Amino acid sequence: MYKIFTSLSLFSVLLVCSCAKEEPPAEPTASFGFSALNSDLRAPSEITFTPYDEMEGATFIWDFGDGSTTTEKTPKKVFTTGGLKSIKLTVLFNGKSVSDSKTLTVDPPYTKLAITKSTILTAATAFSDGTGWDLGTNATNWWTSGGPDVYLIGRYENVNSDAYYTAIKQNVAASALVNGSTFWDHSSGFTINTNVQAAGKLFIQLRDADENANLYSSSYESMGTVVLNPTDYININNKYPSSIELKGNGTNYSNAALKMKFDLKWSN
Repeated sequence: MYKIFTSLSLFSVLLVCSCAKEEPPAEPTASFGFSALNSDLRAPSEITFTPYDEMEGATFIWDFGDGSTTTEKTPKKVFTTGGLKSIKLTVLFNGKSVSDSKTLTVDPPYTKLAITKSTILTAATAFSDGTGWDLGTNATNWWTSGGPDVYLIGRYENVNSDAYYTAIKQNVAASALVNGSTFWDHSSGFTINTNVQAAGKLFIQLRDADENANLYSSSYESMGTVVLNPTDYININNKYPSSIELKGNGTNYSNAALKMKFDLKWSN
């Protein structure tokens, strides 16, 4: 009796095992999403592409529509121009191939830049030998009290003529040059160039001119220079800031001490 029961039990186990079904091979999927660095889709823009299905062991082939491809699982792509970008993902898995495509719109890079406000944060008021600029409180008798006429000048690199200069800033006391209270509000915008990538460097200089008629006479004194290069702000890590602060990089005391803030407006 014991032997018959054992045989029947073994037969039942074999019967159950023989009836179990194998799971069919997983079907590959190629759906994917994307995210832009800082959620910004204006060129130059870095975009990360991610497949929705991990599919361990699958091969991912990305085609970015501009001749560039990669087999990275979650690639990053920098688009330097605007327009419609056609992205295609092909997934190879278990001997099968499946594809998915998406079109995304990248905004074109900005081409124009205007300074809307210029602020003196810090400016030296004297050299190490004790000499300095004619800063005072009486604009009428500048020869005795210094009546300051402080100008802001913009000059392009390798260009002789000035790009821009302000109206006279009268009666600037020394304390006003170190606390941000001296500024120019450029209501219509100080446009740098219609093509900021080709504009070149802009040298911005403060001048104290005792004679209103001639900024180039021997009576004006340089109060320092800062350099604004628009191409420094057209990249994925430091792109199109609304304001910047620049320090003088010259060799004399005034250049080294000058620090300015510029409010910026980018456009096309």
